[in-house]
Amino acid sequence: MSAEIHVVDAFTATAFRGNPAAVCIAGEEPGDGWMQQVAAEMHQPETAFLVKGEDGWNLKWFSPEAEVELCGHATLAAASVLWSTGREPAGSAITFRTRSGPLVARQDGAAWLERHTGGWTWERGAPVALRAEGNELHLAIARTALGLPPAGALSLG
Repeated sequence: MSAEIHVVDAFTATAFRGNPAAVCIAGEEPGDGWMQQVAAEMHQPETAFLVKGEDGWNLKWFSPEAEVELCGHATLAAASVLWSTGREPAGSAITFRTRSGPLVARQDGAAWLERHTGGWTWERGAPVALRAEGNELHLAIARTALGLPPAGALSLG
């Protein structure tokens, strides 16, 4: 299988800062075992795996040890790679199909990510903003995925 791999620092505009993630773009759906081996080889906190689908991009995340249910910084890294390589037009919304539901990344000066089923949002390159909109479970998942404490105001920078 051939694949293209990038390493991206999310939540920053400065190299070697922020949250690193690998992004792997494959021409066809790879097997879970192959994705796990690539993630282990990349030695990044998470690796995002992308395959172009009919109505967006199929996206999975793996840590070096296991598949991950949800990973915000690797999703923003994936969106950044798609925009910067011209696979998606700059400024366009990108829909990701994931096992945790559809995610949409938008570029409005910075990169925004929102979960359609639920109500949280965060921005790359600026303080993180999380909103629950009545869904505390999704807020908890988002905070956990970002490695944040359970509650309280916070900014990354």
